[in-house]
Amino acid sequence: MRKFLITYDLLAPGKDYKSLFGAIEGLTGYYWHGMQNIWFVKGNNLTCEYIIDQLVAHVDANDKLFACELDGWWSKGLDQSGIEWLKS
Repeated sequence: MRKFLITYDLLAPGKDYKSLFGAIEGLTGYYWHGMQNIWFVKGNNLTCEYIIDQLVAHVDANDKLFACELDGWWSKGLDQSGIEWLKS
């Protein structure tokens, strides 16, 4: 299954971004919130453009979003459940 990394800078102080997090979780249902501002999602029908198009409605105009497809990866300090999630 294809894997994607999503990251963001949310610049509005005190804003509730639960709708953004719900939108990420709802992309495919296969997600891992691996680090503070980084999520990983899996889905064979996803593209980076589609991901950003789905998320842009959940952020402010000055916020930043980034998505990329993972072709390979290496890590340090990730917990074992995260490593297993990325490997599966």
